[in-house]
Amino acid sequence: IPPVIEPPSSGCKVKRIIFCRHAETAPNASFQLQGSGIDESLNSKGVGQAEALAERLASEKDIGVIVTSNLRRAVQTSEIIAEAYPKNLKIIQEPQLREISWGVWEGMVCPDLESLIETWQSGDFTARAPGGETPLEVRARVLPIIYSLLERPEDKILVVVHGRLLRILLSSILYGNLYHMQSFNHRNTCVNVVDVYYE
Repeated sequence: IPPVIEPPSSGCKVKRIIFCRHAETAPNASFQLQGSGIDESLNSKGVGQAEALAERLASEKDIGVIVTSNLRRAVQTSEIIAEAYPKNLKIIQEPQLREISWGVWEGMVCPDLESLIETWQSGDFTARAPGGETPLEVRARVLPIIYSLLERPEDKILVVVHGRLLRILLSSILYGNLYHMQSFNHRNTCVNVVDVYYE
């Protein structure tokens, strides 16, 4: 972070951050916007997804800590992962990693969402759902938390968060802007691995 342009020096350190999206909830399954105001548990399919993700991550050596949004769907996903991991994993809940607020659209299947996304893709990142957050506001609260992970002692950190937040986050740290949000097409329990090289 940002992407490596020149080969790293021999004294360079590497920290791996594994970003995961939480497993499925009933609102996910019915295409309702949850945002930060709908705090649902996982549905039965979501529990199965989280268990499959836990099995996948159990083979990933040396994860040192889980940092998660404090919304129930992310915490529950994190707990299932931690329970299956071969060594004890601390879970740190971080409120600043909550999903974007969709304002009055939360709990709705909203036909205006596509129009808002098109506005963002045109470069207007100050646009928002009525009463909700802008991508710029989400980036401002999320990036300090992500960059603070570089100060942690663990070499490998698992971060469990949300769909729109992941798009904002990955576009910001990999491209330095928000224009690439829609490039990241992911489903529940997707895995994104970012290696950070630093002196």
